[in-house]
Amino acid sequence: AHATCASGKRQSPIDIGGGIAVDLESIAFDYRPGAFRVIDNGHTVQVNVAPGNHLSVGGRRYELQQFHFHHPAEERINSRVYPMVAHFVHRSDAGQVAVLAVLLEEGPANPLIQKVWTHMPLDVKDHVPLPADLIHVGEILPRDQR
Repeated sequence: AHATCASGKRQSPIDIGGGIAVDLESIAFDYRPGAFRVIDNGHTVQVNVAPGNHLSVGGRRYELQQFHFHHPAEERINSRVYPMVAHFVHRSDAGQVAVLAVLLEEGPANPLIQKVWTHMPLDVKDHVPLPADLIHVGEILPRDQR
């Protein structure tokens, strides 16, 4: 099994691109302000989300469970490495998982990320609850959601 990890071609980091055109269904977002909890899980900064945020794609609805960050991004677009990615982990009622990756570039402060960083725990495994209306998950989505 370890040999596959060393020689495999289909694991992270995945390089998306190469001129392959794919006609994907659009994603419908239903994100709203709610209660959140910021955690330093020892691997990354993770934000656990209270029920009430969803996305729909392919006729299925998925509820947002948590989002977390990786530096640098685990995905590449046409071999370009991004400084950071936010992974939004969703789950359907049937237990299927849908993960949305939002690639992040350096630039003006993003309101959502700034609020998470401001409330970041000081120690590993600490949890910091956030006021219910402080974060709106949609603040991190790009304007052009294609």
